[in-house]
Amino acid sequence: MDLSKILPWLALVFGFSGWFKVFLDYLSNKPKIAGQIINVFRGRADLGGGIATTFVTYPYIHNLRKNSMHILDYRLRVEIEGVWIGVERVYGIENAPSFTFETIGGDPVEVPEFSKKLIYKKDAPVQHGVPLHGWLVFAGKIELYEKRITSYELTCIDVNKVEHTIRTKTDHMNDLLMVQFAEIRNAHILRR
Repeated sequence: MDLSKILPWLALVFGFSGWFKVFLDYLSNKPKIAGQIINVFRGRADLGGGIATTFVTYPYIHNLRKNSMHILDYRLRVEIEGVWIGVERVYGIENAPSFTFETIGGDPVEVPEFSKKLIYKKDAPVQHGVPLHGWLVFAGKIELYEKRITSYELTCIDVNKVEHTIRTKTDHMNDLLMVQFAEIRNAHILRR
């Protein structure tokens, strides 16, 4: 066996293995946000510009990578009959004196300290192995209230302006998990 022929190949393999490690480190340090939308309360509200359909969303997100990242903003789209429609984020909802829900039957559903449970008021980064969850409020045209929505798509925009998209089908949402995470009162109303 001629060592002079094997040595250059071994040097090449070891040289590339170092660059391969650098490349893997680069990939593992880029945040990759995943999760799901636990549930969405759809309702109607007067938000100052007339009656709108509200989407009170409860996402549960985490980082698949080992770094942490703060989220700067969120966007929401709804899928109706195969068409995606964007709805607007409602800003300043934390300044509302109260925020209550009612079931279709008119029974009250209370979320104590709603403004403290807004996801962006937690001032926490999205970390590996540590979930971030809370409320987000969006609004769209009043006609959306009666439509059958099949999926929701939440886009999380991190501080580096990188967009991370989470899609959840409505039949994969879980009322009872939302009651548990959001500490909703009168939860018996939401039993399956």
